[in-house]
Amino acid sequence: MFLFIYTVMYISNRNKKTHIHWQQLLMKNQTEKATLKEEIRALSHANEINEHRYADILNQRIKLWHQSLQICVRLFKTTTSYKKIQSIETSKNKKEKEITQEELSLIYQEINEAFIEAMQELLEQYPSLTQDDLYYCILNYLQLSNNTIKVCMKAGSQSALTQRKYRIKKQLSDLSFSIIFDAKGESK
Repeated sequence: MFLFIYTVMYISNRNKKTHIHWQQLLMKNQTEKATLKEEIRALSHANEINEHRYADILNQRIKLWHQSLQICVRLFKTTTSYKKIQSIETSKNKKEKEITQEELSLIYQEINEAFIEAMQELLEQYPSLTQDDLYYCILNYLQLSNNTIKVCMKAGSQSALTQRKYRIKKQLSDLSFSIIFDAKGESK
């Protein structure tokens, strides 16, 4: 009988120790989880601050890019290419709207020279843009009519320009897209 009682007490004691051990592990686990929750909360807050800072820096970068675009426009307006584009823009008859390959090459060259910084910045932010996409963006930023852009880009149809604009819209941020294309809508 004594052996039976001793065995029962031993088993009970061992079960209590095991139970206590598991409770201690559970409490330790809960403490670690609480600590991790606090760390996550702190990191999340820091991440929010960093995301806001990143967004602010990105917005500031876009504003500076917009300012450089405006300066580039002023520079481009001093070129012979701009005068040619304006004559196409204001021309009434179809003959005056024609452009030679040499004139087109000069327009592209002078756009490259005047808008080099703005185009590099745009290409840096959106590397999948093609050179023709960049020209299309610049011609739109100059607030030219779709017919003039079509002539300057030797586009076959208006739908080709519409498709290009749609493809560009998918690549650019909303803010960059609105800077380039919405200014056209406001002035016309």
